[in-house]
Amino acid sequence: MKKAFSWILVILLVSSCGQKKAEDKTLMGFGSQYVFFPEKLNGKVKEMHETNYWAVEQDGKFTKGNPMTLKDLDSVGTLRNAIEYFDESGNLTKEESIDENNVVLVRTARTFENGKNVKVERFRADTSYVYSKPEYNAEGLLTGGKYYRTGKDTLVQTQVLSYDGNGNLTKLEYLNYKNEKAFTQELTVDEEGHVINLRFLNNRDSLSQSIEQKFDNKGFLTDQIARVVKPAQTIIWKFTPLKYDDHGNHILWLQDIDNGKFKFLTERTFIYY
Repeated sequence: MKKAFSWILVILLVSSCGQKKAEDKTLMGFGSQYVFFPEKLNGKVKEMHETNYWAVEQDGKFTKGNPMTLKDLDSVGTLRNAIEYFDESGNLTKEESIDENNVVLVRTARTFENGKNVKVERFRADTSYVYSKPEYNAEGLLTGGKYYRTGKDTLVQTQVLSYDGNGNLTKLEYLNYKNEKAFTQELTVDEEGHVINLRFLNNRDSLSQSIEQKFDNKGFLTDQIARVVKPAQTIIWKFTPLKYDDHGNHILWLQDIDNGKFKFLTERTFIYY
């Protein structure tokens, strides 16, 4: 998946905020690196492990090659390997970013009270370096919050979130430590709740990048078209599912960037309640 340039900041604060989930679904999006392309996973998911491999093609079929390194993942602009943890209510409680050797690089932990996320904290090597206390409106929707450096309690950044009438996230505004506008992200959501368009604006509200997204009838991402303003370029991503588990969640799919410039396989392993 095309990595939105600021997802690292987004996942810290935009965490589970009282979404209503059917008993047989687990929403993966808010609070994770999948915030811009959320998925309604089938079943009550306890853990989801995701790993990327270079694709080896032979006789029209694809098999897993070498694991992609952090340098590989960053060079093609995709998401990192990760493990997502959910409680029995479907709330995302922890996300671990891992390398090709399954070493945890960054861990994001969420504290819940009465079903509401009240603190988010990020760790490197078990040392906390930044935290946030989410803020909510009267309807229970997350409205934003402030990031602070752990130990020093100095302000790093402020986020302000906006929603449409259906409770779908439509805008994220970022302010720096001086309370000045840093950048803005605008989201267009379809009737199914899929984010079908993303716009990234700089501190002067000028467009820097846009991403168009398409989904299949199962709600899984199939296409991304990223258009960068400067330097002008268009990047096309295709996602082809190759294997599903017994719950109907895809556990292996091919990612193709710019008609074969890069091809790699993404594998998922699920643990259910």
